[in-house]
Amino acid sequence: MKISSRGTCPENCRRKRKEDMAFFGVQGKRPRPAHVAPIFASDVSAEHVARSTDIFSASVKEVQQKVGGRESEIGPRIFEPTERVFSNLREVAAELGPLVEVGKGPLNIHEPASRQQLTTLLEGDGSVLVDEDGNVIVASKGAETLSRARTSVLELIRAYTFIRRTIIGRFNVLLPHQRYCSIVKRAAPSEPSKGLLELGATGSFLELQRPTNKLPAMGYMQRANLTRAQEFAASLPQLYHVIGITVGQIGGS
Repeated sequence: MKISSRGTCPENCRRKRKEDMAFFGVQGKRPRPAHVAPIFASDVSAEHVARSTDIFSASVKEVQQKVGGRESEIGPRIFEPTERVFSNLREVAAELGPLVEVGKGPLNIHEPASRQQLTTLLEGDGSVLVDEDGNVIVASKGAETLSRARTSVLELIRAYTFIRRTIIGRFNVLLPHQRYCSIVKRAAPSEPSKGLLELGATGSFLELQRPTNKLPAMGYMQRANLTRAQEFAASLPQLYHVIGITVGQIGGS
């Protein structure tokens, strides 16, 4: 885990990071960790580290463009579903199983009339993807009993990647690119490792820099754990700050 100069790994995660993510030592720079798998039981040169860093830096923008999509695939900023689009969206989402849900009709996180359905979608630490006006596109629950990497945020990211690619190929419907969107949950995780996992995954999901947006990249309806979530966001590598991984409260209390 590379830590940005703008922050440090949350204290709760530091010991676990050292135990699970310690690898090579660097000659003349950093001693080899005390506990490391045999395959990593050697030191690498500082020159090797510098060359690896240069290669990463030189290729990162090209990789971001390939992962994030070409400019012609960016799509609209606002989700404006017609009855046909909703029908197409439900059909594609249904292929992903019961964890992925589409609302019964248009929903908006700012509208009181949407609150009851939205509360249902967010139950059990669920997540929803919204455009910058707060229109809900798709929702997902998690499957953490099967794997801790299957939080609702990661399930939502996997689902929207599939849905967006499938719906344009099958129905010629172009949904908003994820960099225009925000992920919304009821509350931020209290567990540091989960908070970092979800924010890091969101950065990889967006990939391209977010334009000026009315909403943070990750929004929470309640203030519970909000300060902690902001600390998690500040601890992300510099690349994620460039993309624009921000957190904040959206409505709620």
